[in-house]
Amino acid sequence: MSVGDDNVSDTVRMQVGWIDAPREPESLGVATPSAPRVSALRALVRFLTFRRIAPDDLPRTDGALVAVAAAPLLLWLIYDRWSAGAEAWWFGSGLGGLAWNLVAIALVSWVVGRISAPPQSLRTMLWFASALMLIVVPAQAALLQWGTYPLIVWMPLLLGAVCLALLGRGLSGLGVRRVFVPLAVAMLGILGHHVIAERSFLSAGMWFAAGNDGASEDYGARQDDRWLLEQPERVDAALAALAPRDPSRANVYFLGVAGYGEEKVFAEEIALAERVVGKRYGSTQRSIALVNDRRDIETRPAATVWSLERALRGIAERMDVERDVLFLALSSHGAEDGEFALTSGGLMLEQLTPELLRKALDAAGIRWRVIVVSACYSGKFVPALQSPDTIVLTAAAADRTSFGCSDQRDVTWFGEAFYRDALPRALSLTEAFDTARQVIARREKADGLDASRPASHVGAEIGRYWMEAIESNAYRVSL
Repeated sequence: MSVGDDNVSDTVRMQVGWIDAPREPESLGVATPSAPRVSALRALVRFLTFRRIAPDDLPRTDGALVAVAAAPLLLWLIYDRWSAGAEAWWFGSGLGGLAWNLVAIALVSWVVGRISAPPQSLRTMLWFASALMLIVVPAQAALLQWGTYPLIVWMPLLLGAVCLALLGRGLSGLGVRRVFVPLAVAMLGILGHHVIAERSFLSAGMWFAAGNDGASEDYGARQDDRWLLEQPERVDAALAALAPRDPSRANVYFLGVAGYGEEKVFAEEIALAERVVGKRYGSTQRSIALVNDRRDIETRPAATVWSLERALRGIAERMDVERDVLFLALSSHGAEDGEFALTSGGLMLEQLTPELLRKALDAAGIRWRVIVVSACYSGKFVPALQSPDTIVLTAAAADRTSFGCSDQRDVTWFGEAFYRDALPRALSLTEAFDTARQVIARREKADGLDASRPASHVGAEIGRYWMEAIESNAYRVSL
């Protein structure tokens, strides 16, 4: 019987490779069923709920992939716009952060696909990444909006573990062997992306809250010699609004300084400090803030060295300098040489140094002082300001940077940990600082950052006096 015979049996034909499998006789009228292909939405749900998906369930066209990838991107853009409020204004630098995120996702997806065994296509890996972003983006938005410590530290770790588990389940369904290898590479890629973004201060935020009076539109143009000449009157008006001291107890007077006007984070941090210190130590009616803020250059006196000196003298005239305590909170960028940045629009302002601050405090004659400096290299203020009657708390050591001082944040890491989370509930000021320092250290370690090592000095005299005269009358705060 020749190979070309029309009557060759299926068995012989199968042996020589002409067909792959025996066929059912048509006379039986039974067709071999194939596994039904699930819909794109159902495949997405199956993947995100840890159920097995088959290779045929993945999108076969670029359009289907784009639809899945567009969903988390759209969610982020909606949240970004919503969180900035009704008066938000566009800030295009966020496009760079968004582009970095997209490039990093594509790069990590490609590498993970290539090292999988068998290798997986870029389309497949991008589908996995896009699906995972449907979990990550809402969770990240919720943390930014409502997260508190320790949730803000541990939740990203838990979220990362869940995403890796989902990815491992998905790869197993595609027949990938030794899944732990691509998962390890994915984890390293995610950590690398996070470290680069943090160190480069990259953010995908593109909308920011504008001032109610629209000052951001002409910020800098309105700050001229006339604007500077108005500052003495503004400082005096703020001083005149201070409530009389309460003679029955030692009073706390609050003075806040937000130095760097081009980023809102410092003005927001001083506003938070003013509110918390006011509620806890009763300084609400005896409070002044000197603020440089691109969103509003009219409401508060400007933060300049001259305004600071005038405010200190005015507070000293209204307080009992031998009994009352000044709580001085400063927030801005800091330089390695110890300068505390004071900027407002295009004006060239004198920078605040530890020596200038000590000179201004001594000239005012205020004895009891609590000074909190939130800035990079702020530990340089400790030697110049320390005395038996002074408490100095700083966000970083003299040779270290602090973190979270970018325009995409409401307060710095130190401001969150100290003013927002620790001080309202702590038993004392120093306990709040120690708690904040521990929280910041854990957060920096988790993110692979060099420790900022917040520094402090508690004078022997004020340590005792503060606990007896002030802390004993303090209130727990509910924010």
